[in-house]
Amino acid sequence: MDKNKYEIVLIGISKEGHLISGDKSMDRLKSDEKISRSEVLISSDPTDGGLVNLESMRRIKIDCFFPVLHGPYGEDGTVQGLLELSGVSYVGAGVLGSACGMDKIIMKRLFSQARLNVSEDISVLRNNIGENLAERVKDKIGYSCFIKPANMGSSVGINKAHDERELELFIEEAFKYDRKILIEKSIEQAREIECAVLGNDEPEASVCGEILPTEEF
Repeated sequence: MDKNKYEIVLIGISKEGHLISGDKSMDRLKSDEKISRSEVLISSDPTDGGLVNLESMRRIKIDCFFPVLHGPYGEDGTVQGLLELSGVSYVGAGVLGSACGMDKIIMKRLFSQARLNVSEDISVLRNNIGENLAERVKDKIGYSCFIKPANMGSSVGINKAHDERELELFIEEAFKYDRKILIEKSIEQAREIECAVLGNDEPEASVCGEILPTEEF
């Protein structure tokens, strides 16, 4: 962004969920020093009621927010909902699009309904795995296959199983991140193409780019 034209305000989120701002907010997030109450815009501490620190907010007037965030509480519609409730402008997908795009199982069901081809998969709940899961995977999907938490980033908790032993190991790993997981057939010799779309009533697509893995896809 053109810093001569726009005043850019950085807002960081700590591991505890506190929203802080200031010129040195990124450095503050990296340090072990406790964040002071006066720095916090929004607190996740229940003793504060999770309320906005009005004293801090009065120092900041923001015209438009750019949620440059990955994973839960960033791409899943929660931050977007906060901004909607605050009545402010922001860029990127809205609450519904963010929530649907984050949930890999819901996303694939919507793709299928739109008659887009998707790979074979089995969705599993932690408290309802069912019997003979390994047999179901072998019969419907086969090896190799991917095991993914339904709601996580594009690589967190995701593994590629080449046999039943790895399948069991990676299912246990995926359940550490979500209560529902996706077991998905691997598309061998796949290509990963990315494309951005900007706009609502008159959307425009970017040129396509290809992501080239340096190891096994």
